[in-house]
Amino acid sequence: MKGSMTRRWAASANGYRWLEAGLSQSPVATRASSPKLHPGLHKLDVEKSWLHVEDDCFARDMLLKELVFGDPGERDDVLVVGAEPEAEWEVWELVSAFLTRKFPETFTKVDGTAVRASRGDYDRVVDAAKTTPLEAASLLAQEDFFILNHDRLVSAACVFSFGAVRRRTRERQSLDELHAKVGGYRRDLATIVTKAITTVATKSPMWRSNWSFSLSDSMRPTPDRDFLNLEKRTTVHGETDGPTDFVEAKVAALARLRADGIGENLFCKIEFQTLRRLPRSQRVLFTVHTYVEPFNRLTPRAATHLATNIRLATDHDISLYKNLEDPDVTDVILRYLDDKATEGRP
Repeated sequence: MKGSMTRRWAASANGYRWLEAGLSQSPVATRASSPKLHPGLHKLDVEKSWLHVEDDCFARDMLLKELVFGDPGERDDVLVVGAEPEAEWEVWELVSAFLTRKFPETFTKVDGTAVRASRGDYDRVVDAAKTTPLEAASLLAQEDFFILNHDRLVSAACVFSFGAVRRRTRERQSLDELHAKVGGYRRDLATIVTKAITTVATKSPMWRSNWSFSLSDSMRPTPDRDFLNLEKRTTVHGETDGPTDFVEAKVAALARLRADGIGENLFCKIEFQTLRRLPRSQRVLFTVHTYVEPFNRLTPRAATHLATNIRLATDHDISLYKNLEDPDVTDVILRYLDDKATEGRP
């Protein structure tokens, strides 16, 4: 990665930093007639960029995790542990060691299995010996954590990034099964991604970022993240009183987007994802840091890259997954982004 690109990435203080640097790509143009999904994998510098602590939302995210893990109904769906005890302890050790080393002003070791997290008004001691180690790791970091055995999901602590975690983990779903509803995944990415995860070396971790849209700023998975995808609204989010057909969903989405303007009513969900091989257990750890940013925080450069991504996505099977299947909705979004891209120009 070029130094100038690294500096541009570091300069942006929110989740749009990867779009601003041109590093978030879903479909890419090809010499063929149609775009193709791109894995967007980059070499990860663990010491610089593995886990992120964001000042403006750290307390919010950690308090939300506490609430979710403390609710028996919610906890059962987002926390699936015990299948890989060695790997789960290994995750706790790596996470606690990294955070206390990288952010000593926020994280301090209390004893062998406990770490204090203190930032602003937020102050907690997390002890892995008094809970499960994967839950403890999750209560220190803003990321979601997933452990894979080869290409199958076996343990998870997932509050922000996606829903139906228990079913997917208990069924030990493969990567192909996890991405079964992602248009074009099997054709464009399945072989590449499976190889990347099954062959990633301990000393060669990787990262990528992606984007999608939501009609709300909720950090928890909600139907608003799939406002045009009726199947996901019911099967993943369990919605029972939403739109009954695509036209109704489209009309409702357009009404919300036009109510007070896209800048305040449409949000970009950005995920910073990492892959690394756990050295002892040899399982693979997948982390996801989820950002939900309003469109009005887009910089002109990030808006330009996002608009390019969208135009390519509308010519690809990924369009439904990205809430871009309807041309009217897509047009409203693109007009806003094109205006944003020229903001400040003479």
